[in-house]
Amino acid sequence: QSFKVDRKTLINQIVNEEQETQPHLILKKLDEKIMKILKQKEITTSNHSMDVALCKIDFENKVLTFSGAKRPLYVVQNDKLQEVKGNNYTVGEYYDCPDKKFTFQEIEMMQNQTFYLSSDGFADQFGISTQKKFLRKRFKSLLERISNKNMPAQAKSLELEMQSWQGEMAQ
Repeated sequence: QSFKVDRKTLINQIVNEEQETQPHLILKKLDEKIMKILKQKEITTSNHSMDVALCKIDFENKVLTFSGAKRPLYVVQNDKLQEVKGNNYTVGEYYDCPDKKFTFQEIEMMQNQTFYLSSDGFADQFGISTQKKFLRKRFKSLLERISNKNMPAQAKSLELEMQSWQGEMAQ
């Protein structure tokens, strides 16, 4: 049986209707809602969990609050990338433990920083010439190389890199 959960609708409901703005608490509520919708009570081979990364930006105090469910936040400053890891479980993934908690990290925002959130999609793409995945190490190196460009130029660089990597390979 196939399930489709609209996580965007659920996140909007949590933020707009329930007025929750803390990333780790949004993930907790999202986790509870998805497990309830899917009636997921045990780990199975058809686990319908999802990886999620969220940030809240406080421009006044120059603080970024990050929480991740198996997804990191990448911070590049002065061409050096720092990976801020999320929790090692996903949203909607059942753990037989009442203390499953999503944590958060606060990062002071400084000049010349670029923050990146991503899915695993880029790193998981196969290359036409190698028949291997792009991988996170190559993705992080690419982010370091392009971080000094403006955002439209970075988007173009990412697009061109993926086109070159995939070639005509259907994915």
